[in-house]
Amino acid sequence: MPASPKAQCVAGKIDAPTGAEIADAFEKAILTPNFFAEHWEKKPLHFKASERGCEANKLPKAMSVDDVMQLIRLSGSNLKIFRQGDPYDLDNFMVAYLDGASMIVNQADRCNPALYQVCRELAERHFHHVFAVVYLTPPGSQAVRRHNDDQDVFLMQVWGRKKVDHVGSTTTLTLHRRDARERQASS
Repeated sequence: MPASPKAQCVAGKIDAPTGAEIADAFEKAILTPNFFAEHWEKKPLHFKASERGCEANKLPKAMSVDDVMQLIRLSGSNLKIFRQGDPYDLDNFMVAYLDGASMIVNQADRCNPALYQVCRELAERHFHHVFAVVYLTPPGSQAVRRHNDDQDVFLMQVWGRKKVDHVGSTTTLTLHRRDARERQASS
């Protein structure tokens, strides 16, 4: 009996992809000419595995629960703990999680070889500067309040479900303003 589509998207260390394989799949499915023409620095693209399959995001096959726990243990001062958008002041991250708190690991690529390789591959191929931030958020909670990021973000869900609202930016990107001025000047 073949595995269900959901089962095909989850971690399995025996067949875990490398960071380069994760980057290759992401590039092939997401970083297309259409993406750069229609979405990059313009508008969100919501690519749902439940609708399009899980080939674009091989991260769930590379990141086990043990990997995430180890990443959090290694994160040092890059670990931030929040509960419902407010800083949470408990040193034991496992107890904090059970109490409804979220873990945010900045510079997570420094704590996990697969994330490091994904970031390096995408940086070399496309974006120059790429880094990973890992969120571990309990069901029914949120790590941070609604906000705008000051850079382009790729959210890659590893487990569970989350509702993410895409809202318009409060600012226009400098590059877009410059490009608009150049187009006006040349017409």
